[in-house]
Amino acid sequence: MILSEDVIKHGSYMIFDEIKNEILAYAFLHNSDQNNIFEFGWCGVRDKKRKPLLQVLAYQQIKFAKENGADFIVGEIDSTDEYAIEFLRFLPFSPAPTWITFQKVN
Repeated sequence: MILSEDVIKHGSYMIFDEIKNEILAYAFLHNSDQNNIFEFGWCGVRDKKRKPLLQVLAYQQIKFAKENGADFIVGEIDSTDEYAIEFLRFLPFSPAPTWITFQKVN
């Protein structure tokens, strides 16, 4: 399992298939540098047909955040991450300035 120091373990969730012994979906929640703000982290699903499971996990994270004093949850949505884009489809994020990233090729 991949965990960084700022992961909120009790606010990060997964959906597990006990019969097949596999993770079907996961979503991490992180502490922010700012008080009373949490951050959506990495999320994903076993296969693309399970993308709707991300909504279930996001709902649980929002519920956790509300119960634990968060005023906001922020998300960094990378246009190259199809699962993060899925969050953007069903969560009403306010727009923010776009960062354009370049990679130098030798």
